Amino acid sequence: TRLRTVTGVQTCALPILPAGISLLGGVLSGIPTATGTFNFDITATDTIGCTGTQGYSLMINCPTITLSSLPFGLLNVPYSKTITASGGVGSINFSVTQNSLPPGLSLVGGVVSGTPLQTGSYPFTITATDANNCTGSRAYTVNISSSISGTYVIGASGDYTTLTSALSDIKLYGIGANTTLELQSDYSSSSETFPISIDTVHYVTSKTGPFTLTIKPASGTSPVITGSSSTAIIKLNGADYIVIDGSNTTNGTSR
Repeated sequence: TRLRTVTGVQTCALPILPAGISLLGGVLSGIPTATGTFNFDITATDTIGCTGTQGYSLMINCPTITLSSLPFGLLNVPYSKTITASGGVGSINFSVTQNSLPPGLSLVGGVVSGTPLQTGSYPFTITATDANNCTGSRAYTVNISSSISGTYVIGASGDYTTLTSALSDIKLYGIGANTTLELQSDYSSSSETFPISIDTVHYVTSKTGPFTLTIKPASGTSPVITGSSSTAIIKLNGADYIVIDGSNTTNGTSR
């Protein structure tokens, strides 16, 4: 809502104010419902009938529409992630506007879902359009791999929001190479399930271990895991080759 105050007694000459905006008691207020440049005059009349007129040009711009992130996917494992858009007005429509989704996935009503059919790195752009035809786009690159391996970001905008969810997938699907769970600056332990249990890590069929599973902060960050448990905050439940590394530098040794 925008407020503008004009002194005196006012009348508004044609053309009319932008849709959704009104003039009352010297205050321009409301929620604009259309974009564009709007030209209008406002005349102020005092108690003895003297007047003054000022021409105005008011530009109504589209809001910034921001789209949420998308995580990686696993080959032949069902995938379903919802994209949210903030900043738009009314109902939001989503569409793929550049390149295409990974084979096996589709976009319906803001939900990217399906079962990935091929491994690879897939770049594409999704555009959100609101009720006023304002748009916001985000370029994505979604990696589809045959197994969990490499580095995964843990945080609000990462591959996983919690260690609990990442370790659940590792327990379910196993790992195919050395794997690192990297805590970002936006990581919060408030949603973790304690104790955080690291169960026996199995290796993907046809992959020869042993492989290490490392939990550490991202470079330059200082995330903190805090919680309440009668046993432990992190529990090794039969797991081997686990590294909990407190260094926050690349290949660093400081703790």
